[in-house]
Amino acid sequence: METSAILDFPRQSLLGGCARMMAGGRMFEFVERCEATGPLVRARMFHKPVYVVTGPELIEQVLLTKAKSFHKPIGLRALH
Repeated sequence: METSAILDFPRQSLLGGCARMMAGGRMFEFVERCEATGPLVRARMFHKPVYVVTGPELIEQVLLTKAKSFHKPIGLRALH
Protein backbone atom coordinates (compact mmCIF):
# COMPACT_ATOMS: atom_id res chain seq x y z
CA MET A 1 0.00 0.00 0.00
CA GLU A 2 1.26 3.41 -0.84
CA THR A 3 1.70 6.33 1.51
CA SER A 4 -0.61 9.32 1.04
CA ALA A 5 0.39 12.92 1.48
CA ILE A 6 -1.31 14.78 4.30
CA LEU A 7 -3.23 17.72 2.88
CA ASP A 8 -4.33 20.70 4.96
CA PHE A 9 -8.02 21.55 5.29
CA PRO A 10 -8.67 24.76 3.35
CA ARG A 11 -9.70 28.03 5.01
CA GLN A 12 -9.42 27.44 8.72
CA SER A 13 -10.01 30.15 11.29
CA LEU A 14 -6.79 31.57 12.69
CA LEU A 15 -7.74 30.82 16.31
CA GLY A 16 -10.39 28.10 16.19
CA GLY A 17 -9.34 26.16 13.12
CA CYS A 18 -12.39 24.12 12.10
CA ALA A 19 -13.99 24.11 15.55
CA ARG A 20 -16.97 26.25 14.54
CA MET A 21 -17.78 24.03 11.56
CA MET A 22 -17.27 20.77 13.48
CA ALA A 23 -19.30 21.81 16.52
CA GLY A 24 -21.85 24.01 14.78
CA GLY A 25 -24.00 21.29 13.26
CA ARG A 26 -22.09 21.36 9.98
CA MET A 27 -20.22 18.08 10.42
CA PHE A 28 -21.61 16.65 7.16
CA GLU A 29 -20.31 19.68 5.25
CA PHE A 30 -16.94 19.33 7.01
CA VAL A 31 -16.62 15.67 5.98
CA GLU A 32 -17.65 16.47 2.39
CA ARG A 33 -14.98 19.16 2.19
CA CYS A 34 -12.40 16.73 3.59
CA GLU A 35 -13.38 14.16 0.94
CA ALA A 36 -12.99 16.81 -1.77
CA THR A 37 -9.56 17.80 -0.42
CA GLY A 38 -8.00 14.35 -0.40
CA PRO A 39 -7.76 10.91 1.21
CA LEU A 40 -5.87 12.17 4.29
CA VAL A 41 -6.61 15.66 5.60
CA ARG A 42 -5.17 17.55 8.56
CA ALA A 43 -7.53 20.04 10.15
CA ARG A 44 -7.24 21.87 13.43
CA MET A 45 -9.66 22.24 16.32
CA PHE A 46 -8.26 25.18 18.26
CA HIS A 47 -4.64 24.11 18.90
CA LYS A 48 -5.14 20.34 18.40
CA PRO A 49 -4.56 18.67 15.03
CA VAL A 50 -7.39 16.48 13.74
CA TYR A 51 -6.71 13.95 10.97
CA VAL A 52 -9.59 12.88 8.75
CA VAL A 53 -9.20 9.74 6.64
CA THR A 54 -11.55 9.47 3.65
CA GLY A 55 -9.62 7.24 1.22
CA PRO A 56 -10.92 3.62 1.19
CA GLU A 57 -7.44 2.06 1.32
CA LEU A 58 -6.41 4.29 4.22
CA ILE A 59 -9.66 3.60 6.08
CA GLU A 60 -8.92 -0.12 5.76
CA GLN A 61 -5.46 0.43 7.23
CA VAL A 62 -6.78 2.46 10.17
CA LEU A 63 -9.70 0.17 11.01
CA LEU A 64 -8.33 -3.27 10.12
CA THR A 65 -4.75 -3.73 9.01
CA LYS A 66 -2.96 -1.43 11.47
CA ALA A 67 -5.71 -0.73 14.00
CA LYS A 68 -3.46 -1.28 17.02
CA SER A 69 -1.17 1.52 15.81
CA PHE A 70 -3.88 4.18 16.11
CA HIS A 71 -5.22 5.54 19.38
CA LYS A 72 -8.40 7.57 19.74
CA PRO A 73 -8.37 10.19 22.52
CA ILE A 74 -10.74 9.53 25.42
CA GLY A 75 -12.93 12.50 24.46
CA LEU A 76 -13.59 11.00 21.03
CA ARG A 77 -14.17 7.52 22.45
CA ALA A 78 -17.03 8.96 24.50
CA LEU A 79 -18.83 10.19 21.34
CA HIS A 80 -19.98 6.77 20.14
